[in-house]
Amino acid sequence: MFESYLLGLTAIMLLCLIFWFIYLLTDLSSVIDTGWSLGIALGGGIYLFQETLTVRSGIIFICLMLWSVRLAGFLFWTRLIRKIKDKRYEKISENWTSKKFMFLLNYLFQGWLMSLIAIPFYFVAKSSSATFDLLDWFTLGIFIFALVFESLSDWQLYLYQK
Repeated sequence: MFESYLLGLTAIMLLCLIFWFIYLLTDLSSVIDTGWSLGIALGGGIYLFQETLTVRSGIIFICLMLWSVRLAGFLFWTRLIRKIKDKRYEKISENWTSKKFMFLLNYLFQGWLMSLIAIPFYFVAKSSSATFDLLDWFTLGIFIFALVFESLSDWQLYLYQK
């Protein structure tokens, strides 16, 4: 497990470095928010693909990618394209002497958190169950329901803010 975790952590940290470079170019510190879902998907995908891919882990990977791309796309479209500065990041960084370096540390810390959140996908891959059971189908139903209503909620928020 430790080797898989290190591989996932390394990939996520590289992704966070890419987002830090994007921050340096755009001065939009909230760019890392888009990176959250992509980092979790990257780590989860690495953990899932460390084992033999089954129908079950393949469907879970597809769900992970749908969630990730939807959220990253929404954040990219509503915040980064519009160049909206996040007040949270502005507030925490107002007393930093070196914003660039401190944001690097902040992004890397967030990358470490992403790697921890993605760990359950390792255990999904290690599971002896290769096919869906009743609980998996129920969970898939909840996922689809949540994805649809999360998308509707984000759309409503976007329209309200516009």
